Amino acid sequence: MFTTIFTHEIKTWFKKPLFYIFAAIFFLLGGIIMAVATGVFSSDNVTVTSNSYINSPATIVGLISQIALLAYLLIPSITGSTIHRDFKNNMHNVLYSYPINKLEYLLAKFLAGFSINLLVISSLVLGLIIGSYLPGSNPELLGPFSFWNYVQPFLVIIVPNVLFYSAIVFAIIVFTRNMNIGFMTVLTLIIVQLITTSFVDQMEDPFWLAMA
Repeated sequence: MFTTIFTHEIKTWFKKPLFYIFAAIFFLLGGIIMAVATGVFSSDNVTVTSNSYINSPATIVGLISQIALLAYLLIPSITGSTIHRDFKNNMHNVLYSYPINKLEYLLAKFLAGFSINLLVISSLVLGLIIGSYLPGSNPELLGPFSFWNYVQPFLVIIVPNVLFYSAIVFAIIVFTRNMNIGFMTVLTLIIVQLITTSFVDQMEDPFWLAMA
């Protein structure tokens, strides 16, 4: 039953134009950011002033981490809507009348939404890769290509964060059956993350360390 529900949910999202719109937006966003950084649009204004290449591990981690914050806003629309749709149409009452394990049902719904979120964000990574090697890019700004430079931050940063955000939003929507609360929750989590990151950066600054 788990596989049936999971597969059905994935197929449902693949039939939705919204999935392809989200993926296209993040693909273009990643491509445009890297195209601008490598001087595709105005090579005269792009010079080699950094100690690291644009496609270096540190730079890729920074780009993916920052842009992914926008993708986290989609979690209620994707992961949350997988279960909210059933509540809205009262399908959960019908499903619960069948010999379906409630845990399997919720887990299948959650993992399907989680997987779709990762697919959308993976389009961002693909956009970053292609955007780095468009015609007109400055080769002096790019180091040797390494696919692992893009995969590692996706696995280490994106997957855990999406899992964390999705679990909280999904649980809240299950208990409240309210999408608006899900949106407010993920927005609050993002703000807390930004504040925490800013605070940590300040603590690492020599000025703040001297003040301590």
